Amino acid sequence: ETTTTPAGGGAGLSGTIYWVDAGDQEIHKLALATGDDTKLGFGAKVQRAPDGKLIIRGKQGIEESDEALISTRVIKKNDADALDDYTGNFNDIAISPDGTKLAYDTLSGRNSYVCNRSDGTVIASFKA
Repeated sequence: ETTTTPAGGGAGLSGTIYWVDAGDQEIHKLALATGDDTKLGFGAKVQRAPDGKLIIRGKQGIEESDEALISTRVIKKNDADALDDYTGNFNDIAISPDGTKLAYDTLSGRNSYVCNRSDGTVIASFKA
């Protein structure tokens, strides 16, 4: 038997989903228990780190922020004019299970990189 949960949450769900509206580049926080969907601010991609910080592709590059998107720290600055592929046009971003590393790829090439979350230093690269 299939049960359909009406929009608005409930039905024993718990937790939070962070998502980005592709139309307006707005980060949302969806509370599964209530269905409350809160707009947090600008961002193109979002991941939640184990420490609760949000890792986003923001206006300045790869950024770390609190949930209110007020206290933001740039991890990797976006430099579209740079000669090095690893510094610009960040695409997909993923965070390691322990929260210390970030993996990302770039739009300018088919390359992937791993960097330290603390200072953005690239520690590995994978070129297609």
